[in-house]
Order: sequence, then structure tokens, then C-alpha cells
Amino acid sequence: MIARTAAGLVTTIVALLCIVLAAMPSAALSYSYRAGHPMYFGGPRSGVLCTGSYTITGTSGSFPVTAAHCATPRTTVFGTDAAWGAVAYSKTYPNTDTALVRASGGVGLYQVVVDPRTGATPGDGRVTGILRTNAQVRDALVGKMGATSGWQEGRITFWGYHPQYGGVLVCHTATTLAGDSGGPVWRLDEHGLRAVGITVLRLADGSGGCYHPIDHVLKAWGARLDVFPSGSVTYSEATLSVPGSLPFVNLTLGGASARSTPSSGDTAGTPGRDAPTVVVTY
Repeated sequence: MIARTAAGLVTTIVALLCIVLAAMPSAALSYSYRAGHPMYFGGPRSGVLCTGSYTITGTSGSFPVTAAHCATPRTTVFGTDAAWGAVAYSKTYPNTDTALVRASGGVGLYQVVVDPRTGATPGDGRVTGILRTNAQVRDALVGKMGATSGWQEGRITFWGYHPQYGGVLVCHTATTLAGDSGGPVWRLDEHGLRAVGITVLRLADGSGGCYHPIDHVLKAWGARLDVFPSGSVTYSEATLSVPGSLPFVNLTLGGASARSTPSSGDTAGTPGRDAPTVVVTY
């Protein structure tokens, strides 16, 4: 059972102690960003709605991640009330679907996962590491946050490949709706709260969604993920492959044929031509 924590509830979980990735004086903070917060592209509570995810760090600074299909570079990013940044970089084809948001001055970036609908957190919300791709096995329980669906949980079912929407995609049974794109997928267990991936697609039949594994995101950007209490993690070439026990499924976007062959280094073996096909959308 994954514990939920919210302000005002009696709990045995230790008090939330946040780190600010973008070093700002506390008195100057005008907005505190957390993974799971809604991102509006076009205006406050209007325009395209997606979800923000983990903050990654590289030579150019620290950036919250979302899905690249949500907006193009230089698009202003709004929270529920005001603008707080803009899309700085975006990568789609091939093999990723992620964009980085540059926060404005006075914005604090917190490596904390939160339900955008209720404010609840898994455990104390603090991200302590990542779940490597080769550990994302069938039937493993994962959680996700989405601006539309909120906190949802489900089990990993299969993997697929689509060069335009993330490359390697791991799919699950957690409810995924329009507006959830870009949001954080995570796992809470005896090892702590770990980042798992970034939501990029949903299954057209409503049975779940798919995400791009977090270490593939870090590889695409040459970045690291700063975690609690005071460390950081990055990708490892040795762990990027999907577990061999996880079945492959052909992904077809919106009913149009989009069968693809995974690139070298991304597979758990060569998928057969007779693999089942499912329709996905975003």
C-alpha cells in the first residue's frame, strides 16, 4: 500500500524538508514548483494543459521536464494563476518526447512529487533516487501524477517503441487522461521514493498509459537528477535495456500505422512481427 500524506493529517512520516534546486533566497520565492504541478501553455487556466515532472540539471542549469508535444520553445508556461517560465529546449524525433522549462527569477524548484488535485504526496514526497529501466519489470506497481487524473496507480504490463514519442516506452494500467502528458511516474517502496519516468502517451481504450523511462530522459539531455538527501544520479548505459521478461507490443498512434523497429541498445531482444498492437494517443 502506498502511503498518502497531506497537510493536516496525523502521520508517522517525518516532516517534509524540501531542497531548492534553483538557489533563491526564501523571502524572494513567488512560486514553488513541484513535480506533478499543472503547466498551462497559452494562458492561466487556458490553452494547452500538460503536467510538469522532475527537475533535471546540466551545464545550462536546472529545468523542470514536461512532454515536448505539449508546446514549442519560447512558449510561456503558466501555473494556475500566473506565468512562471518558458519552454527553453525541446526534443522529439528521434527517441525522445521531452521539453525543458526555464523558470523565471523568484521560482523555487523542488524535487518533490505532489498530487496536483489534492496536494497529497507519496510518503514525504522527496525523491531519493531512480528506478533503472532494467528494473522496471512486469507487474511492478508504479504511481503517476497528472493534472487531469491526479494520483493514480497501476502495474507495468508491456513495453513498446515509437521514435516520435519517447523511443522506448513502458506501459501500465494506471488511469491516464489528456492533460497528464509530461507528468512524473514514480515508485515508493523500501528503497524510498524513486523517479521512474515521464508520461508521454495514453492507451486509446482507456486501460492505462505509457511513459519514457527516466534514465533515457537523462541520457537524451546529458543531465543528472538531484535527489535527497544531498546526492545526484544519472543514466547508466548498462541499465538502459528493457527487462527481457517484459513483453513487446507494437504501438500504433491514433489508429494510423506506426510500427517501428527499436534501435540498437534499446531492446530486450528482437520483437517478433506477430507481436500484438495497441492504439495510443496523447
